[in-house]
Amino acid sequence: MERAASGKSEPRKVLKDLPPKLPALLYAADVLRQLRKHKLLAPESACTEAIHARTEGLDELTAGQILFILAGACEQSGIDPETALRTYASKVESDILKLNPVTD
Repeated sequence: MERAASGKSEPRKVLKDLPPKLPALLYAADVLRQLRKHKLLAPESACTEAIHARTEGLDELTAGQILFILAGACEQSGIDPETALRTYASKVESDILKLNPVTD
């Protein structure tokens, strides 16, 4: 806010700020959506090839089954799936920002 008061413009951002309370699944999907929308360089952590390879023939029921299996595997391993996905999506977001620095 101080920048605006001093007459300086806010710095341009590569990715928009996401609400901190956004569920992890929506957060991850939004990070990937922004990556595609802005045609940013994708870090390896974004798993774009693996994602692309799994889109053929994917429908809502199959996607739900895969997510259900992963949630169950996490639960049996003592991993909170929300925390795991949010942590990884945050890493991807950070990697995107490193590869795509803001230029004014």
